Amino acid sequence: MRFLIEKFPKNNDFDPENEGYHAINEPSFLKLCLMAIPVIFISMFIIGLMLKIRLGADYHLSMIDSFQDILILLALVPIHEMLHVIVFPDKISSTDIFIGTYRGAIYVEYLQDIKKERFLLGLILPIIVLTVIPVLIILSTNVNYILLSKIALMNMVLSSMDVLSFYGVLSKIPANAKIRNKNSQSYWRF
Repeated sequence: MRFLIEKFPKNNDFDPENEGYHAINEPSFLKLCLMAIPVIFISMFIIGLMLKIRLGADYHLSMIDSFQDILILLALVPIHEMLHVIVFPDKISSTDIFIGTYRGAIYVEYLQDIKKERFLLGLILPIIVLTVIPVLIILSTNVNYILLSKIALMNMVLSSMDVLSFYGVLSKIPANAKIRNKNSQSYWRF
């Protein structure tokens, strides 16, 4: 695994047009960011409503209101990204796996083909582990709901673009296809 700051990995050996790949019509980064805003609000409303119903009217929903919350967020980011990485076919030590930043966003990229189903699992795994499971624990037990609710809410904000990517891949790429990325563009083929 390698790390990059403010750029995408070079993948000069990959020539999608000559290798039979089809480009996916994807929104620009700015449009994707704007599309993520309603996803954040809707998901926070749903999670907040479930927590409010379970924990009662006295429960105050806040995501970041202390230094401790900032530390939780800083710890959550690498955990979230590693949950994407563990789904990739190669080991974490592979030089085909990148974690990077670009325009303030954090991304994970794998430079080889990955099956559509596995790619979708990689997109949704952080949501399952860091949002759905904590909410289910809160709804079914009396465990530390403050910490778990913050983790669930913070992760849902981190996952907003993952939700949009999941929908895009699910709706635009046929079943059993393989996906590969070059810069910020995704391609597929059988």
